Amino acid sequence: MESLELTFFNAFQARIAAKSITNFRSANVQGLLIYLAMQAKRPFPRETLAALFWPDEPDNTARQNLRQSLYQLRKVLGEQAQAPFLLVNRQSVQFNPDSDYRLDVDRFIAAIAAEEWQTASDLYVGELLPGFTCDSLEFEEWLLHQREQLHRQALDALYRLGEQRLVAQDFAAAQAAARRQLAFEPWREEGHRQLMLALAQNGERSAALAQFDSCRHILAAELGTEPSGETTAVYEKILAGETIAPQPQEPISTPHNLPAHVTPYFGRETDVALLTERVSGSDHRFITLVGEGGLGKSRLAQEIGWRVKEQFADGVWFVPLAGVASRAEAAGLENDIATAIAAAMGCSLRGQTTPREQLLALVRDRQALLLLDNFEHLLDGADLVIELLQEAQQLRVICTSREPLGFMAEWVYRLGYLPLPSLSQVADVELAEAFFSQTAVSPVTPPPLADFPSVRLFLDRAERANGRFALTADNQTQVAQLCRLTAGIPLALELAAAGLRQWSLAELIAAMQNALDALATRFRDVPTRHRTVRAVFESSWHLLTAAEQQLFASLSVFRGGFTLAAATAVSGATEAQLEGLCGKSLLQLEGERYQLHDLLRQFAAEKLAASDALATRHSHYYLHFVAEQEQPLAGATPQIPARAIAADLDNVRLAWQTAVGESAAARLLACANGLADFYQIRGLYQEAEGMLETAVSAFQPLPPSDSKTLTLATLMTHQAGMRVRLSQYDAAIALIQETLGLVEGRETTNGRWLQSRLHITLGEIAYRQGNLDEAQSFLHKALRLAKIISSPILVGWSTFHLGIVNDYQGKYDVARSFLEEALEVWNQTDDQRKQGFTLNSLGVVSINLKQFTKAKQYLSSAMMISQINNDQQGQWAALSNLSLVEIEAGDYTLAKKHLFQALDLARFSGDMFSQAVFYRNLGWNAQKVGDFQEAEYFFNRSLVLRRQIGDKRGEENVLDLIDKLSELRKATTELKSAVA
Repeated sequence: MESLELTFFNAFQARIAAKSITNFRSANVQGLLIYLAMQAKRPFPRETLAALFWPDEPDNTARQNLRQSLYQLRKVLGEQAQAPFLLVNRQSVQFNPDSDYRLDVDRFIAAIAAEEWQTASDLYVGELLPGFTCDSLEFEEWLLHQREQLHRQALDALYRLGEQRLVAQDFAAAQAAARRQLAFEPWREEGHRQLMLALAQNGERSAALAQFDSCRHILAAELGTEPSGETTAVYEKILAGETIAPQPQEPISTPHNLPAHVTPYFGRETDVALLTERVSGSDHRFITLVGEGGLGKSRLAQEIGWRVKEQFADGVWFVPLAGVASRAEAAGLENDIATAIAAAMGCSLRGQTTPREQLLALVRDRQALLLLDNFEHLLDGADLVIELLQEAQQLRVICTSREPLGFMAEWVYRLGYLPLPSLSQVADVELAEAFFSQTAVSPVTPPPLADFPSVRLFLDRAERANGRFALTADNQTQVAQLCRLTAGIPLALELAAAGLRQWSLAELIAAMQNALDALATRFRDVPTRHRTVRAVFESSWHLLTAAEQQLFASLSVFRGGFTLAAATAVSGATEAQLEGLCGKSLLQLEGERYQLHDLLRQFAAEKLAASDALATRHSHYYLHFVAEQEQPLAGATPQIPARAIAADLDNVRLAWQTAVGESAAARLLACANGLADFYQIRGLYQEAEGMLETAVSAFQPLPPSDSKTLTLATLMTHQAGMRVRLSQYDAAIALIQETLGLVEGRETTNGRWLQSRLHITLGEIAYRQGNLDEAQSFLHKALRLAKIISSPILVGWSTFHLGIVNDYQGKYDVARSFLEEALEVWNQTDDQRKQGFTLNSLGVVSINLKQFTKAKQYLSSAMMISQINNDQQGQWAALSNLSLVEIEAGDYTLAKKHLFQALDLARFSGDMFSQAVFYRNLGWNAQKVGDFQEAEYFFNRSLVLRRQIGDKRGEENVLDLIDKLSELRKATTELKSAVA
């Protein structure tokens, strides 16, 4: 059998038996090989490949082209009788992962996973297939994404290699690794710092100081910035002659959000081994762990996640779904599930499309594992799981549920109870040990009691609960009996073990047996196994004092965990009381948050007497908490309060619902601004609009009063803002007109604040739809009102949007003046997020004024602020605008790279307005290099998006560009004909 050697780094090469293959019929055939080989574990439907590589052809022609290309590809690769390189049938095509081939990209990825930094660095001899093109722009977008991802990994590998060599005091090798980083990216500060350290520690102090000067000049020329504080600190230490000890490198870690457990995992080693093998393969992409509550499905899923996380480059994400409320409408439920998944992955859904559509775009190219926990109440939204798996072929999903989700693609794994010893086995062990101790015969005994998983789990937790407890010959029969009473249910075993803090084994067994007898009388139709958990809970309940019982029942009001401060405010809990409940295994402390198992929460809720006061205290606490975040959200570090709200979002949602149900106008009004800002920052526009609609609908029929009218108008104002973010312009205008009817003529501060805010929104809608004069009128009125009430934030917003409108109208000096006024406001309020996008806009105005050095300075500052705050919207705006500078400078390759990066970020968020801008800029870039076909493609993509969101001004702009492109093509063709 002849071996196939494929090389994709730096240039395309294919060899069979050391002979180069060059007779590919077309670039599309090469592209087909590249696409299949880099995803060898994935079979592709024929129609998918036909549409990808021949997008402009009719379906029949595209399929015929695919057949011919596959025939030619198989011919040049050669037919292998036993393990062909291509697996082709009538439905699908796949590169055979078991064939005799080697791909440098695969070896590089394997070296990264094994943390073999030298091997990975040696393999990466250049970018992935630089300059490769074919007839498919969608393929080229995919290739660019792969190129960027591998390039990031290579730079990281080189950095890790350099750190490794520094620790080993191999300074020459460390210098080489750092210089390679800088050869790829001259502005990479990590490489400059590493090179400075390697030079200094090798005694080359002058060279190290000169390297800092080189870094400073490169950053000024390329990015318009100064070296970071970290780089400057290294320089100052070298300058002062201080010794800088090398630090051992931290291992690369796959991103994840798996909770770290303080107790070891027991009892399901066989399950873990089998499931780890299944999820690692390509045949079991969708696994559901099925079993009743308390069997340890969640912990098992997390344990699998820990075992396989290094296999998933884009992370392992645990998604708790117990806090997602069930609803009848499947589409709405899918959006709720999508929002929960995105939140667990740390991603913002920031666009006009639905959360479901945004999530599908988000995971499309990701190699990730999703652990969807507690799915049983969300079965009506389960179609989303199948859609995710269809959209993202490198995705794996493990669900936990009390019943299967009901799909053919689902591999159901039913979780059993932990194996239990029989009482006769205990007696057999005792007899065998006694007999063989008096004979010379080798013993063949039943398994010791501690070998049973249920007993091992119980003993571990019992020893933690009572340090004096141990398994002895005297108590092993009681241990076996108690384990049997728990029926081998892990949650029941843990609760029972916690009882040993207060009871003896005999007392605990008696209490559990009494509880079981009582439940057998009360719940004859409940299966014995189900009664077991309830019996253990009843036993644990009776161990609590009356005060502890009242406290534990009250904790059932929380959703998705809670903090000590929240429990104190809502339930009157002390830290000592919560520690006591943790000691009894009724609560778990994870970091600074307490977690309550969903089954225990249900039991606790049954014990809780109906209490409107408790729900009201819960609502007061969390909505006040949100209100307190309003100022920090508009400050220097908005990501900190945003993370704090996100951690308690399930509680905030419940608190909002309670306040709406109680018509609590003051409570809703106090938190409305903060909550709206949070949803804006996180991009959760759909959810925000829905919550606001629920509140508005509840308040509209109520008898009017000043407080309720003010609350209603505020809610409607924020709702209109969300509709603008969703590009629902007509609906937003209708809502604004209705709201103005409530507040116009009110000369109070609140009335004028709302009128100003509403006119700002009307101005934004007007200029997004191309009505620039109308936008000017709205925004100037908003500014007058803002100045009357001396509201910095409204002055800032008004002047910012006036800057945008004047830029659109070509009044660049006026635009710059307004934007500088807005920036001054944000500087005074220390609002970094708003500083970022105002700097972006100043960069655009500077480009229009042909002040490219100044533009780069503005945009680099905007990029830095956006990265610090993890503001993806700010990052993609800066990347796109930097590309305009690069186009003007003639660096079309870098411009295209930055535009595709921006496009990826905007696609993930579903922001159609921004995508339309980026496609237009890509078209302009292509036109500049003379690729008219590519330019036309990108302009048309932009045009489609402009029409979808009703952007008339943008549509006219793109149509004008298409006309000019047509004229340029015609002129170029005529010129070529004349020359010929």
